[in-house]
Amino acid sequence: SSSSSRININNNNIINSGDPSATTPAASVATSTVDDVQNAMDDPSAVVLDVRSVEEIVEKGHLQVDRQWVHAECSPQGSCPLLSVASESLIPQKSTPVIVYCGSGKRASLVKDLLERQGYLNVLNAGAFANLGYLQIYKDANI
Repeated sequence: SSSSSRININNNNIINSGDPSATTPAASVATSTVDDVQNAMDDPSAVVLDVRSVEEIVEKGHLQVDRQWVHAECSPQGSCPLLSVASESLIPQKSTPVIVYCGSGKRASLVKDLLERQGYLNVLNAGAFANLGYLQIYKDANI
């Protein structure tokens, strides 16, 4: 693989997809492949779900894509009050691709399990926000 970094700048948020400080999920956390995430994003009905804290979003920015973006904060222990009671309001169609991300992939993994228990059929753990620069291609170039 290449050692060069690619930086995407959109609406003053910088995502450095070659960032050496990008968090790698723990070995026990399974994340979806880039191809699987991109295939899910090809569906215009896809929902991008950010489960980081408000503070993390303010500090690091959020993924800006031309898909529905939902924020539902979850704790590192997997407590997700909003998703526990209102996931069907946020994501009404259980067959909709749901791309979940967080700071490292751990919370996204817990949320993937939670949503699958609620009957969602196409949930992907996209892993760490810092590693998702490749999804900026889904941002409308006219924005």
